[in-house]
Amino acid sequence: MRAKSEHLWVKDSNKPQGRGLWKGIQKHKILVEDMSVTQVKKGDAVLFWWDKWLGNHALKLKFPNIYKISIQKNATIIEVTANAAWNLKFRRNQTQAEMDEMLTLFVRNGSPPSLDENAEDEVLCTLVDGFKVKNCYNSLIQQLPTDPVLLPANCIWINFVPPKVQMLMWSAAQNATATTYNLQYRGCTFQNLICSLCNLQQESVHHPLLHCEFTHTIWNYFIWGYNVRWAQASSIIGLLEACKFRRGRHRGRKIWPLIPFAIVWAIWNGRNRRVMAHKRPKTSAEVINEVKLLIFIWVQIRNGLGIIVLET
Repeated sequence: MRAKSEHLWVKDSNKPQGRGLWKGIQKHKILVEDMSVTQVKKGDAVLFWWDKWLGNHALKLKFPNIYKISIQKNATIIEVTANAAWNLKFRRNQTQAEMDEMLTLFVRNGSPPSLDENAEDEVLCTLVDGFKVKNCYNSLIQQLPTDPVLLPANCIWINFVPPKVQMLMWSAAQNATATTYNLQYRGCTFQNLICSLCNLQQESVHHPLLHCEFTHTIWNYFIWGYNVRWAQASSIIGLLEACKFRRGRHRGRKIWPLIPFAIVWAIWNGRNRRVMAHKRPKTSAEVINEVKLLIFIWVQIRNGLGIIVLET
Protein backbone atom coordinates (compact mmCIF):
# COMPACT_ATOMS: atom_id res chain seq x y z
CA MET A 1 0.00 0.00 0.00
CA ARG A 2 1.53 3.28 -1.10
CA ALA A 3 0.94 6.83 0.01
CA LYS A 4 0.98 9.66 -2.52
CA SER A 5 0.14 12.95 -0.86
CA GLU A 6 -1.61 11.91 2.36
CA HIS A 7 -0.43 10.22 5.55
CA LEU A 8 -0.26 6.45 5.68
CA TRP A 9 -2.49 6.21 8.75
CA VAL A 10 -5.51 8.40 9.48
CA LYS A 11 -5.44 9.92 12.97
CA ASP A 12 -8.31 9.55 15.41
CA SER A 13 -10.49 12.63 15.64
CA ASN A 14 -12.57 14.03 18.49
CA LYS A 15 -14.34 16.49 16.22
CA PRO A 16 -18.05 15.99 15.38
CA GLN A 17 -17.27 14.62 11.90
CA GLY A 18 -14.90 12.11 13.48
CA ARG A 19 -17.67 10.35 15.36
CA GLY A 20 -20.38 7.94 14.39
CA LEU A 21 -19.74 5.40 11.65
CA TRP A 22 -16.22 6.56 10.75
CA LYS A 23 -15.19 6.53 14.40
CA GLY A 24 -16.32 2.91 14.62
CA ILE A 25 -14.18 2.02 11.61
CA GLN A 26 -11.21 3.89 13.07
CA LYS A 27 -11.34 1.81 16.26
CA HIS A 28 -10.32 -1.27 14.27
CA LYS A 29 -7.36 0.20 12.40
CA ILE A 30 -5.12 -1.35 15.05
CA LEU A 31 -5.99 -4.70 13.48
CA VAL A 32 -4.30 -3.65 10.23
CA GLU A 33 -1.41 -2.02 12.09
CA ASP A 34 -0.68 -5.23 13.99
CA MET A 35 -0.33 -7.24 10.78
CA SER A 36 1.83 -4.69 8.94
CA VAL A 37 5.12 -2.85 9.14
CA THR A 38 5.84 0.71 8.01
CA GLN A 39 8.81 1.31 5.71
CA VAL A 40 10.14 4.86 5.75
CA LYS A 41 11.54 5.91 2.38
CA LYS A 42 10.61 9.50 1.65
CA GLY A 43 9.36 10.32 5.14
CA ASP A 44 6.58 12.71 4.16
CA ALA A 45 3.70 10.31 4.86
CA VAL A 46 4.78 8.83 8.20
CA LEU A 47 4.04 10.78 11.38
CA PHE A 48 7.02 10.79 13.77
CA TRP A 49 4.99 10.61 17.00
CA TRP A 50 1.78 8.89 15.91
CA ASP A 51 2.71 6.08 13.53
CA LYS A 52 4.25 2.74 14.43
CA TRP A 53 7.33 3.10 12.27
CA LEU A 54 9.85 2.04 14.94
CA GLY A 55 8.81 -0.99 16.95
CA ASN A 56 5.32 -2.09 17.95
CA HIS A 57 4.20 1.14 19.62
CA ALA A 58 3.94 4.79 18.62
CA LEU A 59 6.66 7.03 20.03
CA LYS A 60 4.10 9.26 21.72
CA LEU A 61 3.19 6.27 23.91
CA LYS A 62 6.80 5.27 24.59
CA PHE A 63 7.91 8.79 25.48
CA PRO A 64 4.81 10.65 26.73
CA ASN A 65 6.68 13.37 28.65
CA ILE A 66 8.69 14.45 25.61
CA TYR A 67 5.60 14.30 23.42
CA LYS A 68 3.70 16.66 25.75
CA ILE A 69 6.24 19.47 25.40
CA SER A 70 6.81 19.00 21.68
CA ILE A 71 5.56 21.69 19.31
CA GLN A 72 5.69 19.24 16.39
CA LYS A 73 3.08 16.75 17.52
CA ASN A 74 1.78 16.15 13.98
CA ALA A 75 5.11 16.39 12.18
CA THR A 76 6.25 13.81 9.65
CA ILE A 77 9.68 12.23 9.80
CA ILE A 78 11.05 14.47 7.07
CA GLU A 79 9.95 17.53 9.09
CA VAL A 80 11.93 16.53 12.19
CA THR A 81 15.18 15.76 10.39
CA ALA A 82 17.86 18.16 9.21
CA ASN A 83 21.31 17.37 7.84
CA ALA A 84 20.94 13.65 8.61
CA ALA A 85 20.17 14.37 12.28
CA TRP A 86 17.07 14.67 14.44
CA ASN A 87 15.72 18.20 14.83
CA LEU A 88 13.01 18.09 17.49
CA LYS A 89 11.56 21.36 18.80
CA PHE A 90 10.04 21.90 22.24
CA ARG A 91 8.05 24.73 23.76
CA ARG A 92 10.32 25.02 26.84
CA ASN A 93 13.53 23.72 28.36
CA GLN A 94 13.46 20.11 29.52
CA THR A 95 13.56 18.99 33.11
CA GLN A 96 16.09 16.41 34.20
CA ALA A 97 13.55 13.58 33.85
CA GLU A 98 12.59 14.81 30.39
CA MET A 99 16.23 15.08 29.34
CA ASP A 100 16.79 11.46 30.44
CA GLU A 101 13.75 10.39 28.45
CA MET A 102 14.92 12.33 25.39
CA LEU A 103 18.35 10.70 25.66
CA THR A 104 16.66 7.31 25.67
CA LEU A 105 14.65 8.39 22.65
CA PHE A 106 17.78 9.27 20.67
CA VAL A 107 19.56 6.09 21.74
CA ARG A 108 16.69 3.86 20.64
CA ASN A 109 15.99 5.73 17.43
CA GLY A 110 19.61 6.09 16.39
CA SER A 111 20.27 8.22 13.35
CA PRO A 112 17.37 9.23 11.10
CA PRO A 113 16.59 6.77 8.29
CA SER A 114 18.01 7.49 4.87
CA LEU A 115 15.36 9.35 2.90
CA ASP A 116 14.81 9.05 -0.84
CA GLU A 117 12.87 11.87 -2.50
CA ASN A 118 11.97 9.63 -5.46
CA ALA A 119 10.43 6.85 -3.33
CA GLU A 120 7.18 6.61 -1.41
CA ASP A 121 6.55 5.45 2.14
CA GLU A 122 4.93 2.05 2.31
CA VAL A 123 2.93 -0.20 4.61
CA LEU A 124 3.82 -3.88 4.07
CA CYS A 125 1.86 -6.84 5.37
CA THR A 126 3.80 -9.17 7.65
CA LEU A 127 1.53 -12.19 7.13
CA VAL A 128 3.00 -15.17 5.29
CA ASP A 129 0.25 -15.31 2.66
CA GLY A 130 0.06 -11.51 2.34
CA PHE A 131 -2.77 -9.13 3.11
CA LYS A 132 -6.28 -10.44 2.54
CA VAL A 133 -9.59 -8.81 3.30
CA LYS A 134 -10.85 -12.21 4.47
CA ASN A 135 -8.24 -12.26 7.26
CA CYS A 136 -9.38 -8.85 8.51
CA TYR A 137 -13.03 -9.88 8.28
CA ASN A 138 -12.45 -13.07 10.27
CA SER A 139 -10.54 -11.15 12.94
CA LEU A 140 -13.36 -8.61 13.27
CA ILE A 141 -15.97 -11.37 13.44
CA GLN A 142 -14.07 -12.94 16.33
CA GLN A 143 -14.28 -9.62 18.20
CA LEU A 144 -18.07 -9.40 17.91
CA PRO A 145 -19.95 -9.95 21.17
CA THR A 146 -21.13 -13.49 21.66
CA ASP A 147 -24.36 -12.36 23.32
CA PRO A 148 -26.93 -11.86 20.50
CA VAL A 149 -28.79 -9.32 22.64
CA LEU A 150 -25.88 -6.90 22.31
CA LEU A 151 -25.62 -6.99 18.52
CA PRO A 152 -28.00 -9.26 16.56
CA ALA A 153 -25.97 -9.17 13.36
CA ASN A 154 -27.86 -12.10 11.87
CA CYS A 155 -31.08 -10.07 12.21
CA ILE A 156 -29.65 -7.02 10.42
CA TRP A 157 -27.74 -8.41 7.43
CA ILE A 158 -30.55 -10.37 5.80
CA ASN A 159 -31.60 -11.07 2.22
CA PHE A 160 -33.92 -8.86 0.16
CA VAL A 161 -33.17 -5.71 2.20
CA PRO A 162 -31.00 -3.12 0.34
CA PRO A 163 -27.61 -2.32 1.92
CA LYS A 164 -28.52 1.32 2.66
CA VAL A 165 -31.54 0.17 4.67
CA GLN A 166 -29.42 -2.38 6.52
CA MET A 167 -26.93 0.38 7.35
CA LEU A 168 -29.72 2.54 8.77
CA MET A 169 -30.91 -0.32 10.96
CA TRP A 170 -27.35 -1.05 12.04
CA SER A 171 -26.80 2.61 12.94
CA ALA A 172 -30.05 2.69 14.92
CA ALA A 173 -29.04 -0.48 16.76
CA GLN A 174 -25.74 1.21 17.64
CA ASN A 175 -27.59 4.38 18.77
CA ALA A 176 -25.74 6.31 16.07
CA THR A 177 -28.44 7.73 13.80
CA ALA A 178 -28.35 11.48 13.26
CA THR A 179 -31.25 12.48 15.50
CA THR A 180 -31.27 15.93 17.07
CA TYR A 181 -30.24 14.42 20.41
CA ASN A 182 -27.19 12.70 18.92
CA LEU A 183 -26.26 15.71 16.82
CA GLN A 184 -26.39 17.94 19.89
CA TYR A 185 -24.10 15.49 21.69
CA ARG A 186 -21.68 15.78 18.76
CA GLY A 187 -21.50 19.55 19.07
CA CYS A 188 -24.36 20.83 16.92
CA THR A 189 -26.77 23.44 18.26
CA PHE A 190 -30.56 23.20 17.99
CA GLN A 191 -33.33 25.40 19.28
CA ASN A 192 -35.84 22.56 19.31
CA LEU A 193 -35.07 18.95 20.30
CA ILE A 194 -38.70 17.80 20.19
CA CYS A 195 -39.70 14.95 17.87
CA SER A 196 -40.98 16.38 14.57
CA LEU A 197 -43.48 13.53 14.15
CA CYS A 198 -45.48 13.98 17.36
CA ASN A 199 -44.16 17.26 18.87
CA LEU A 200 -44.44 15.73 22.32
CA GLN A 201 -41.13 14.20 23.40
CA GLN A 202 -37.42 14.59 22.80
CA GLU A 203 -36.13 13.02 19.58
CA SER A 204 -33.89 10.23 20.79
CA VAL A 205 -32.89 7.37 18.48
CA HIS A 206 -35.63 5.01 19.60
CA HIS A 207 -38.51 7.46 20.07
CA PRO A 208 -39.28 8.42 16.41
CA LEU A 209 -38.70 4.88 15.15
CA LEU A 210 -40.54 2.94 17.87
CA HIS A 211 -42.43 4.91 20.50
CA CYS A 212 -43.78 8.03 18.81
CA GLU A 213 -47.59 8.25 18.63
CA PHE A 214 -47.39 8.67 14.86
CA THR A 215 -45.05 5.68 14.57
CA HIS A 216 -47.15 3.57 16.91
CA THR A 217 -50.07 3.69 14.46
CA ILE A 218 -47.94 2.34 11.63
CA TRP A 219 -46.47 -0.50 13.70
CA ASN A 220 -49.91 -1.55 14.92
CA TYR A 221 -51.28 -1.70 11.38
CA PHE A 222 -48.77 -4.32 10.27
CA ILE A 223 -48.36 -6.24 13.51
CA TRP A 224 -52.10 -6.63 14.02
CA GLY A 225 -52.35 -7.88 10.45
CA TYR A 226 -50.53 -10.99 11.66
CA ASN A 227 -52.90 -11.33 14.64
CA VAL A 228 -49.99 -10.61 16.98
CA ARG A 229 -50.42 -8.61 20.17
CA TRP A 230 -47.20 -7.42 21.70
CA ALA A 231 -45.62 -4.62 23.68
CA GLN A 232 -43.24 -2.50 21.61
CA ALA A 233 -39.58 -3.12 22.36
CA SER A 234 -37.61 -0.51 24.26
CA SER A 235 -34.81 -0.42 21.66
CA ILE A 236 -34.02 -1.37 18.06
CA ILE A 237 -32.04 -4.37 19.29
CA GLY A 238 -35.04 -5.60 21.25
CA LEU A 239 -37.22 -5.12 18.16
CA LEU A 240 -34.89 -7.19 15.98
CA GLU A 241 -34.74 -9.92 18.59
CA ALA A 242 -38.55 -10.05 18.77
CA CYS A 243 -38.95 -10.13 14.98
CA LYS A 244 -36.45 -12.91 14.31
CA PHE A 245 -39.16 -15.48 15.02
CA ARG A 246 -41.18 -15.68 11.81
CA ARG A 247 -44.94 -15.20 11.84
CA GLY A 248 -47.66 -16.07 9.38
CA ARG A 249 -47.75 -18.63 6.60
CA HIS A 250 -46.49 -18.93 3.05
CA ARG A 251 -45.76 -15.47 1.60
CA GLY A 252 -46.61 -13.71 4.83
CA ARG A 253 -43.97 -15.78 6.59
CA LYS A 254 -41.34 -14.75 4.02
CA ILE A 255 -42.32 -11.08 4.18
CA TRP A 256 -42.28 -10.89 7.99
CA PRO A 257 -38.50 -10.18 8.37
CA LEU A 258 -38.77 -7.30 5.87
CA ILE A 259 -41.50 -5.41 7.72
CA PRO A 260 -39.30 -3.81 10.45
CA PHE A 261 -36.79 -2.59 7.86
CA ALA A 262 -39.47 -1.12 5.59
CA ILE A 263 -41.22 0.61 8.50
CA VAL A 264 -38.00 2.08 9.92
CA TRP A 265 -36.88 3.27 6.47
CA ALA A 266 -40.25 4.87 5.67
CA ILE A 267 -40.49 6.57 9.06
CA TRP A 268 -36.94 7.89 8.84
CA ASN A 269 -37.58 9.26 5.33
CA GLY A 270 -40.76 10.89 6.56
CA ARG A 271 -38.88 12.45 9.46
CA ASN A 272 -36.20 13.81 7.10
CA ARG A 273 -38.91 15.09 4.79
CA ARG A 274 -40.21 17.28 7.60
CA VAL A 275 -36.93 18.32 9.21
CA MET A 276 -34.61 18.79 6.23
CA ALA A 277 -36.78 19.32 3.15
CA HIS A 278 -39.53 21.25 5.04
CA LYS A 279 -42.17 19.49 2.95
CA ARG A 280 -45.72 18.58 3.82
CA PRO A 281 -45.77 15.82 6.45
CA LYS A 282 -47.04 12.50 5.22
CA THR A 283 -50.09 11.01 6.85
CA SER A 284 -49.95 7.62 8.52
CA ALA A 285 -51.92 6.13 5.61
CA GLU A 286 -49.34 7.42 3.13
CA VAL A 287 -46.49 5.98 5.17
CA ILE A 288 -48.28 2.62 5.38
CA ASN A 289 -48.64 2.54 1.59
CA GLU A 290 -44.95 3.45 1.26
CA VAL A 291 -44.03 0.51 3.49
CA LYS A 292 -46.09 -1.84 1.30
CA LEU A 293 -44.44 -0.46 -1.82
CA LEU A 294 -40.96 -0.92 -0.38
CA ILE A 295 -41.62 -4.56 0.47
CA PHE A 296 -43.09 -5.12 -2.98
CA ILE A 297 -40.05 -3.61 -4.71
CA TRP A 298 -37.52 -5.49 -2.58
CA VAL A 299 -39.19 -8.82 -3.21
CA GLN A 300 -39.70 -8.24 -6.93
CA ILE A 301 -36.06 -7.26 -7.43
CA ARG A 302 -34.99 -10.51 -5.83
CA ASN A 303 -37.72 -12.31 -7.79
CA GLY A 304 -38.36 -14.57 -4.86
CA LEU A 305 -42.12 -14.53 -4.38
CA GLY A 306 -43.63 -13.74 -7.76
CA ILE A 307 -46.54 -11.31 -7.92
CA ILE A 308 -47.77 -9.62 -4.74
CA VAL A 309 -51.04 -7.70 -4.65
CA LEU A 310 -50.94 -4.51 -2.61
CA GLU A 311 -54.06 -3.17 -0.97
CA THR A 312 -55.03 0.35 -1.94
